[in-house]
Amino acid sequence: MKICNRQEGFHQREGAMFEISPQFISMWEVSNEPWGVKDKTSHYVYANKAYLDLLCLPLKFNIENLLDDSIPHPCAEFAPLFRQQDRRAENTQQRVASLDTHPFGREKIMQPYIFEKFPFYNNKGEGIGSMFHARKCETFPAIFCLDGKPAPRSLTFNPPNDRFSSIELEVIFLALHRLSAKKMGKILACSDRTVKNRLSRIYQNIGVKFLSQLIDFCTEEGFDTYIPPRFLQPSHRLINNNGL
Repeated sequence: MKICNRQEGFHQREGAMFEISPQFISMWEVSNEPWGVKDKTSHYVYANKAYLDLLCLPLKFNIENLLDDSIPHPCAEFAPLFRQQDRRAENTQQRVASLDTHPFGREKIMQPYIFEKFPFYNNKGEGIGSMFHARKCETFPAIFCLDGKPAPRSLTFNPPNDRFSSIELEVIFLALHRLSAKKMGKILACSDRTVKNRLSRIYQNIGVKFLSQLIDFCTEEGFDTYIPPRFLQPSHRLINNNGL
């Protein structure tokens, strides 16, 4: 894809003009947080300097018209999941958030970022793709760490379907990390017997008898990448003009 006029926000995409409001472009160009836009096939239409910095790409790198698979960064292996999230934001017309842990930044440090994806519209109100924004996650659950270091993964805050209640999703989340009923009870503020009863109902719901079968089910259905909101600790931090 070739940018016809970056200042005015016009981009050429497969013979058609993909218009991005110049107000958006002006804001994103000076932002110290990653922003970008993709079309309905998840090809990049635009990404700002902060996003190139996040992926440790050369500042002159032409990301436009590329898919995530083609980006020279470890997150490329998660491209199919990213496309699913793009489609979900477009089809539901709702925000889709994920927690991604990869070697980010020019220093290539393994660290978590929250990615938010939104449906993107043209001036006529027609959906033409998705818009994304990323921000560093200041608090990170220790449960996602392997040998004291965060493991590369892409997590989502949106369950793939409503088959389980919020409490059941929390039990599943902890069970997938192979915590004992006693440890799960301590985290969930209930007895280990209550945990076992809830886990038993979950097994009955999906027709399995063993943890290994639950893990297989969750991997196939997408529950293995879901993180319940309660496991992200809230925090408050003042922000000055430098964004710090």
